Parts: sequence; C-alpha cells; structure tokens
Amino acid sequence: MTTPHQTPTELVAVFLERNGRDEFRFVPTCSGCGKLVLDLSQANVAVVGGTAARPEPVGAHNGAKVFRLNGRAHVFCWPCDREHGHNVPWSAATLVFRDRDDAAQQRLNPPFRSVTKRRVVEAGATR
Repeated sequence: MTTPHQTPTELVAVFLERNGRDEFRFVPTCSGCGKLVLDLSQANVAVVGGTAARPEPVGAHNGAKVFRLNGRAHVFCWPCDREHGHNVPWSAATLVFRDRDDAAQQRLNPPFRSVTKRRVVEAGATR
C-alpha cells in the first residue's frame, strides 16, 4: 500500500564516535518518517508500489536466475511499518544490511576495516 507521504529510502553517510575513534557508516533513512535508522533490528525493508505483473528477468548470478520485481525497496522503522504496513514482499532490515553492532558481524568484519580519520576544517582555516 503506497501513500503519498512516503519518501524513497536514502543512504546517509555518518560518523559514529566510539572510544575516541570514528566509525564511518552508511545508514538508511525511514521512508515513513525520514529519520535515520540506526538500529537495523528495529526496521524492515519492503517493496512499495509494486503490481502483480510478472517479474522481469534480468540475468543470472551464481547459477540462479535473477528477476526484478515491480516497485521499489523502502526501509521502514517499526512504528512506520505498522502505520504504512501491508507492503509485500518484505524482509527484516538486518537480513538486507549488515548490522555492524551485531556481535557475529563484529567477528566477521572487525571495525578497523571501516574506521577512517575525520578531518575537521575550522571556519577560516586553510588547507
């Protein structure tokens, strides 16, 4: 079910300052309220605006045929998902995005791989 006030999901570049270090991440926005979805375990990704038309074949990947569904993928925080619900198909956001705060992901992808130094440029300063 699509409503006029839903906006496309964007990925926003952010820094998380933790223990004196900066972690660079891309964080999705909620299509319902527009807020950053920092806790992916509290969000879903759903297809919005789709029709019952036959999925379009787009190729193959690792031996599987790939079909594109009608509609667009949108991220919804749980309160907005309840309000704008009935979007099918949907998936838990943690299955679509890697939640780097999850302990299992920390073991697979240590944070140092995404840490970067942030350059703070003060007003009037030259490089």
